[in-house]
Amino acid sequence: TANRVWLSYADGSLAMLENGRLRRYGAAQGLAIGKIAALFEHAGQLWAGGEHGVALWRDGSFTALRSQDAAAFDGVVGLLRAMDGSLWLNAASGAVHVAPAEVAQALREPSYPMRARIHDAVDGVTGKIGMLHNQSVAEAADGKLWFSRQSVTFWIDPRRMPATLPAARVEIGAVQERLPAGTRDLQLTYNASSLGTPARLQFHY
Repeated sequence: TANRVWLSYADGSLAMLENGRLRRYGAAQGLAIGKIAALFEHAGQLWAGGEHGVALWRDGSFTALRSQDAAAFDGVVGLLRAMDGSLWLNAASGAVHVAPAEVAQALREPSYPMRARIHDAVDGVTGKIGMLHNQSVAEAADGKLWFSRQSVTFWIDPRRMPATLPAARVEIGAVQERLPAGTRDLQLTYNASSLGTPARLQFHY
């Protein structure tokens, strides 16, 4: 705001200068996300992104925010709240999108683990990031989001996001139908087809 200035330090702490008074925030005040590279003030709240996560300042204190995928909030060098209320991060894992409903839930319940979608090399998001590579996300008037990474700049249009593909159908190739008494080991073969994003196919058993 006009009367508030935020300062970031190499030890991962922040200082707020407001109306001639300086207040320092660090791990003891709930700010423990490593070196901070991204700051974004929105509606009286400050969003901070760093080496090890994202924190939110409101009502005079910081709260660490959570994600279901811990890797989504690692190495954040750019951060913004879009016009639609969503949260976008330029992070080590890629361009990270948190839907407005997920952000709203986290604002009501800070311990809520938000679901995040990571756009990575499979989606065309390439280039490395550095912790000094801040102010690297911007929203244009046409709604497109621009990201800057080392040696590459790209944009994403949230209004034309690709549809989420249905879960791949698992196919059991072979399994022994009858097991002798005392059997302790069972072997089966299985597979699944995912033509859209095969690199993200994972099996749980």
